[in-house]
Amino acid sequence: MLDSPLFGRWLYCRRRALDLTQRQLAALAGCSVATIRKLESDERRPSVRMAEGLARALGIAEDEAGAFVRFAREGWAEAPPGPATGLPEVPVRDLAIQPRSGDLLIATHGRGIYILDDLTPLRHLTGANLESKVAMLPSRPAVMVLNNELQDFPGDAEFVGQNPPEAAPIVYYLKKRHIFGDLRVEIYDAQGKKISTLPGGRRRGINRVEWPMRMAPPKVPPANSLAAAFVGPRVPEGTYTVKLIKGSKTYTSTVTLVPDPRNDHSAADRKLQQTTTLALYHDLGRLTYLVDAVIDLRDQARASAKEVGAKSRWGKRLNGYADELDAFRKTLVASGPGGMLSGEEQLREELANLYGSVSSYDGKPSDSQLARQKDLEGKLASAEKRFAALSSSSRLAPFNRVLEGHKKKALTVLSHQAWEKKQKEQGGGSVALGEDGENAGALLEGMTTALGGL
Repeated sequence: MLDSPLFGRWLYCRRRALDLTQRQLAALAGCSVATIRKLESDERRPSVRMAEGLARALGIAEDEAGAFVRFAREGWAEAPPGPATGLPEVPVRDLAIQPRSGDLLIATHGRGIYILDDLTPLRHLTGANLESKVAMLPSRPAVMVLNNELQDFPGDAEFVGQNPPEAAPIVYYLKKRHIFGDLRVEIYDAQGKKISTLPGGRRRGINRVEWPMRMAPPKVPPANSLAAAFVGPRVPEGTYTVKLIKGSKTYTSTVTLVPDPRNDHSAADRKLQQTTTLALYHDLGRLTYLVDAVIDLRDQARASAKEVGAKSRWGKRLNGYADELDAFRKTLVASGPGGMLSGEEQLREELANLYGSVSSYDGKPSDSQLARQKDLEGKLASAEKRFAALSSSSRLAPFNRVLEGHKKKALTVLSHQAWEKKQKEQGGGSVALGEDGENAGALLEGMTTALGGL
């Protein structure tokens, strides 16, 4: 018999089966994304009106809508309406275990093949583990699949099964659903540095948390063109420590990342690629801070010019200083007419393009790419020195004396700490000197040491 907490799991599976994101489902159902997240994690139950909206959004038949609302609000004593696991209600004709990968193959009559990836956690769900309040379950090593892209235009008659996610599974068992208190998964590298934090599954039974094996996408400065830096760099292959934090208790396991068996690049070449990618990732973070600091100081100067009078002597000087800062910004990011079709490339675009090309290939970077990296890092260092001169105390002191006389706020340079805090509040992307930046530096240092020993 299914109990009430299973509605969240059912809702998650139904949404995935319909190929909907949480945001899309929220828009269709007329609620917030946060509400969908709480429903899928069984943190709350929907109201009658919300359940009716979910029924319409999920395509529940009219004659089953009433039963669905009861299921959503009170739980279900029988099987809930529609597929809850992605496997439709059809006869299963045969079962087989793939000997190499340990996957369970399910053959259905007239519907094709379904695959349950990796039986390792189920095989270790012993009687002792079932009696434990929490049990960490092993999984097979996660393969860091070779980067590849396929652009095709299939017709409606073509069906292709979904590939496993590019993620390392972290599996654990909860005897009871976790309701109160924190529950999260933390990943640590071989040096004991925390490199990732993930929300943990709270459901009773087996929970599977997928770690994408990547850092957050790099943060890039604002500009009027796209930058080829859409995904974060992969972490190095190896064994990582997993900590499940459940309230005040910690449970430990490991997860191992291994190269794709099709990857014929040497270990030294793969490490050099990862080291170069992380260095460029860190460079993009440095540039983002630099541009944001320039924009912040420019905007302060323009606002101060208005406060003291734009046509006054010092108002004109402040606007001139703001123009000087903006001209400097335009040497760092694309800003000309034409937008992303202009083809303009400044330091931002050059760094992002190099990062994209290096990170998308699993082998050794070319000599020209390594030379290009050195050249761009030199340009970045020169730009940082240029801004240090533009924002020095000798440049700001005359303005600040005048502003003090007008009892106005002084011009200040955006600090690393304030910028990092702002980045975390905005969410998404990496930062140069924040948690991801520190992690990138730690990974970079560790990988450089390892590379030197090869």
